[in-house]
Amino acid sequence: MSERYFENRAFTAIRFTDETIKYFEFIDCTFIDCTVEKCTLTKCRFSECTFVNCHITDLKFDGTEANYLAFENCILSGVNWGLLTSSGGFSEPVNKLSGCNLKYNFFTDMNLKKFSFKGNDITYTTFADCNLSESNFDGCNLTDTEFFRCDIQKADFRKATGYKIDVITCNIKKAKFSAPEVYNLLASLDIKIE
Repeated sequence: MSERYFENRAFTAIRFTDETIKYFEFIDCTFIDCTVEKCTLTKCRFSECTFVNCHITDLKFDGTEANYLAFENCILSGVNWGLLTSSGGFSEPVNKLSGCNLKYNFFTDMNLKKFSFKGNDITYTTFADCNLSESNFDGCNLTDTEFFRCDIQKADFRKATGYKIDVITCNIKKAKFSAPEVYNLLASLDIKIE
């Protein structure tokens, strides 16, 4: 790709592995069946782009920002979403996740209030210092996904499994849980139930 600015374009089956991608800007673009693995994105910008059936793994970011991205049926592994927050902080990198498999991801210092994670697999992931109030995790596989210093007031964790919520540092007031998974909340209290 010799151009650096793309708007309203579709990209299909492109693949980048172990590359440094610099100074690209994508606005309202669609990526279908694309793979980006072990790459460094330097001073790139993605705004209101959609990713469908993509594999995104182990990315590093240097001055890259993303706004309102949508992911459908994607595999997202080893992504630190907090590093993609726009410089003004007015928008979050992710706008939609649908049918995705997230593993080893990090969500830090993000405002994900009322965000729907419903039905996604989010495993071995960390949420730290995030506003997740009124968010929906209903039916999510959250195996070994940890929540620290998060506001999860009124969040919906019904039918979600495998989560690890630090009840000492998280605000869980009026959050919804279902049994038997709700007993996982006691893990951070270091108590024994017989």
